[in-house]
Amino acid sequence: MKAKGFVSFALGCALAAGSGAVLAGEDVTFEQLDADQNGAIDQQEAQAHPGLDVATVDANADGSLDQAEFASWVAQASSEEDSSQQD
Repeated sequence: MKAKGFVSFALGCALAAGSGAVLAGEDVTFEQLDADQNGAIDQQEAQAHPGLDVATVDANADGSLDQAEFASWVAQASSEEDSSQQD
């Protein structure tokens, strides 16, 4: 794995492991949504969390979310919730 890719992956893992999605008032981790533990969240697994839509978050368009894509979604969801709480 290239160094840049590794750093991105490591950051994604750290964010996904340390943060939960906060939409719908509940925290959820990558590992919880990855029901088959294959390292990716597909659309069927994503349905366990109403605010998560693979099609809108899937940056590389492979039909599933890896840990970095999930971490990006978590960060965005957290930012949006923080903004709405400040209003």
